[in-house]
Amino acid sequence: MENNELKTVVLKYYESPIKAEVDKDVLTTNGIECFLGDDFVDMFPLVPTMENNPRIIVFERDFDRAQKILDDFQHERKKINI
Repeated sequence: MENNELKTVVLKYYESPIKAEVDKDVLTTNGIECFLGDDFVDMFPLVPTMENNPRIIVFERDFDRAQKILDDFQHERKKINI
């Protein structure tokens, strides 16, 4: 097993937990294992930064595929004006 098999990386930060949840569902539906960053500090941020925003975390091995899936999903949403 290579090093990146279990290494996780942040795929994307969000301003809204709802948008993060939608994208998580899209990825899961397409076979990408992922989870939302939900550390205690996320609920009670002392200083608002991107690190305190909701985020989707994926395995490094899936990063490129996950990014393409979300890009395609966003492109389709724009086509139908959602």
